[in-house]
Amino acid sequence: MQITQQIIIECLNELQSAALAKQKYSDYYNGQHAILKNYAMQESRSNQKLIFNFPRKFVDNEVGYLLGKPVNYVSKSDQDEAIQNIDVHMSHWDKEHNLQLRKQSEIFGESIELNYIDSDGQFSATVLSPLNAYVLEDGTAERNVLLGLHKFTKRFDKQVYLDVYTDHEILHYTIGNDDKGNQMKQNQSPELKYIGKHITSLEESRLSPVQLIRREKVASMM
Repeated sequence: MQITQQIIIECLNELQSAALAKQKYSDYYNGQHAILKNYAMQESRSNQKLIFNFPRKFVDNEVGYLLGKPVNYVSKSDQDEAIQNIDVHMSHWDKEHNLQLRKQSEIFGESIELNYIDSDGQFSATVLSPLNAYVLEDGTAERNVLLGLHKFTKRFDKQVYLDVYTDHEILHYTIGNDDKGNQMKQNQSPELKYIGKHITSLEESRLSPVQLIRREKVASMM
């Protein structure tokens, strides 16, 4: 599949549309319930609002139940060296990572993981929110990833950036502002400005960029 800028824009539009719907899930988990914003005040009754955050309780309880103890790996073919390599490369980050990955799946119904090589040359991974990340799959049973998007901002920088993961490179864009420097509105088609690409470290690791990002839809056990 040839990745064009038009396809990227269409995927970005889908990301923004999905983020609008899923923002409510994040709001409820963080205690920003609708009753705090939309509440008809009446003099004939008490207008006090007492909220117990059941969504956070349910999510945290299930995550703690499933991953309270770290995930352990066991080789059925006695490949102790492989298990040792997993421990060496993942033990310093995987416990908290797995907790956050499962928490995202409980809140949003899906979780997105980005694998990468850090500045020290070590394998690592991070969890992306469905509010700012999108994965395009090929629709087959194998769910091969064709394209991955990650929208983000930098501290002290109002510009919105977009990383696009294809099968052979990572493309970097900025999402355009209007003439006054304001971000585009939700119903406007985003304007992308290409600022570069990155392939060096991925060539060294012999991994296709699109293999580094994946989405998992996890059914809740509640």
